[in-house]
Amino acid sequence: MNRDRRHILKWFDVEVVSLAILSRAILPIVARLTVHSSSPADLFIQWDAVYYVGITQHGYTRPMNFFPAFPIFVRGLTIIGFSTVPAALLAANLLFIVGVWTAARWAAQSGGEDVGLNLALLLMFFPTTIFFSTAYPESMLLLLSAVVFLLAPRRTWLASAFAAIASAARPPGMFLSLVVLISGPARPWGHRIAQAGIALTGLFAWCAWNAVAWRNPLAWMAGELAGGRLGHVTSLTGWVLLPLWQITQSSTYVLTSTSGTFLDPLMAIVAVALLPVLYTERRWSELLYAAPSVLAPLLTGAVGHRSAGFARYAVVLLPLLYLGAEWIGSSRWARALTVLILASLALWCINLFFRGQFLG
Repeated sequence: MNRDRRHILKWFDVEVVSLAILSRAILPIVARLTVHSSSPADLFIQWDAVYYVGITQHGYTRPMNFFPAFPIFVRGLTIIGFSTVPAALLAANLLFIVGVWTAARWAAQSGGEDVGLNLALLLMFFPTTIFFSTAYPESMLLLLSAVVFLLAPRRTWLASAFAAIASAARPPGMFLSLVVLISGPARPWGHRIAQAGIALTGLFAWCAWNAVAWRNPLAWMAGELAGGRLGHVTSLTGWVLLPLWQITQSSTYVLTSTSGTFLDPLMAIVAVALLPVLYTERRWSELLYAAPSVLAPLLTGAVGHRSAGFARYAVVLLPLLYLGAEWIGSSRWARALTVLILASLALWCINLFFRGQFLG
């Protein structure tokens, strides 16, 4: 690599990290302007974040589908002196900043610096970007999946170790084992299977803990069933088609929606439509990660018509966001217009979140 190339990459890194920090720094200001609170930090602890903070403080008191990697990481910060809520917010934001930088380097590696910068901007201004700055594990999964995609082609064993942590962070993390399985240099299938097995050890450890604690290795899944969040395939009809019908019948549906639920069917359709693009571009490892990550919550009804859960899940689907970054290309006008549209939606969703109206 020549001197000019090193200079470009160095400036690229500074640009991405600086923008990521700035995108997180404005959120407390938005919180202040949105809702008057004696403790602005508490505004970030909404919905599932309440459970993650509770798990960090008290552990698991019942079977729950909240994976342990993020609470363990936050607990580590509390050991060195942070209180729980600041530790959770610090962890989420630091993981996001490093995750954006890693994802941008991965995208720049195959598509160039323009694509890397576009991907970073998509992550910073995605409508549900607020979940990267609260006590949710989305930031952790973003960083770990970016590291796996970056390392898998050359250092597959190391990628397997990061994928193992991801499999204990969020359910889509288990699908990174498929990336490890088919990526990398030519090697015996025994090695590939062993690496994929290592990539699932976080999930295996989580199931083993459930077996000891609740006498059922899948108790965490049973917790979702008890909460009524897992449905069946037919739930997809009412979840996607009903909101779309409302959108076509009333131009004010989107403007008057108070929970952002219209984002779910729209993003689901976009995500499913992009999967064939990964196939035509022969991006096999990314397709094997994105396809089950998109289809599993849709076909099981794990996200319902009263939540914007899929919109939250979609924010960490790097292969699909990479396609968007490629589409924007090097045009500054396309980049500026994309950021403007996404930032407007993001500010609206952030406003709803701080008011307790955005279900995640």
